[in-house]
Amino acid sequence: MLLSSLDLSRNPLKLQNPGLEYLLKNMTSLEFLDLSGDDISSSVPRFLANFSSLRHIKLRDCQLRDEFPSAVFHLPKLKHLSMGNNSNLTGFLPEFHNTSLLEKLYLFSTGFAGIIPESISNLNHLKVLSLQSCHFSGHIPGSLPNLTQLTYLGLSKNELAGLVPSLVSLSKLTILDLAYNKFEKGSMYGWINKLTNLNELYLDSMNIHDEILPYLANLTKLSIVSMSQNFIYGSIPSSFTNLTQLIVIDLKINQLQGQYLALF
Repeated sequence: MLLSSLDLSRNPLKLQNPGLEYLLKNMTSLEFLDLSGDDISSSVPRFLANFSSLRHIKLRDCQLRDEFPSAVFHLPKLKHLSMGNNSNLTGFLPEFHNTSLLEKLYLFSTGFAGIIPESISNLNHLKVLSLQSCHFSGHIPGSLPNLTQLTYLGLSKNELAGLVPSLVSLSKLTILDLAYNKFEKGSMYGWINKLTNLNELYLDSMNIHDEILPYLANLTKLSIVSMSQNFIYGSIPSSFTNLTQLIVIDLKINQLQGQYLALF
């Protein structure tokens, strides 16, 4: 079949009998596949890695299970891979090649585990990396700051440890979410205030022992600041009045002192 685009997303479909494998097996010319929100309740067919024309794969919230075929990551034209919110879907990140065209990678709320490989820096076109609520461990790779096209970095609710590397080179970031990991005590003084395009900042339970708030005052595009359950001390500086776009501030369970109400 020469079908190039298949979008059946957000329908009350149950693709179980016949299943996903039966549906797709002859659609070798597919470029766009979106079944998000449909009840598939099966594994991802391994032959999908042979569909060399695929550019967009969106299988979010499909009740997928078993191990994701890692060869799919290496599809030569793949730009968008969205597998999020499939809690029974397991897998590991492969060694990435510098020929990849991948721009958006959504694996949030899946059973993906293991380390984030240093070779992730080979994803030169990557704009979105969404790995929240998985089981990744080890360190944030030192090569990650080389992903200078990133606008969204989500690594929260994993088992990452060690120190957070400087992300000052990620100047296009609009959303940074590193919350709820196992990072060591460290300082973000040298780079956090350089990310002037940030709209949303999530650093909850990050073992932050700094008087960090004054360093956020020039991030004037911020709408959400969430830094609860840390050891942040000092007071909320008067320069916070520069943050005119703020709609949410969550600083609970810290060591702040002083008076704040006059600032708001």
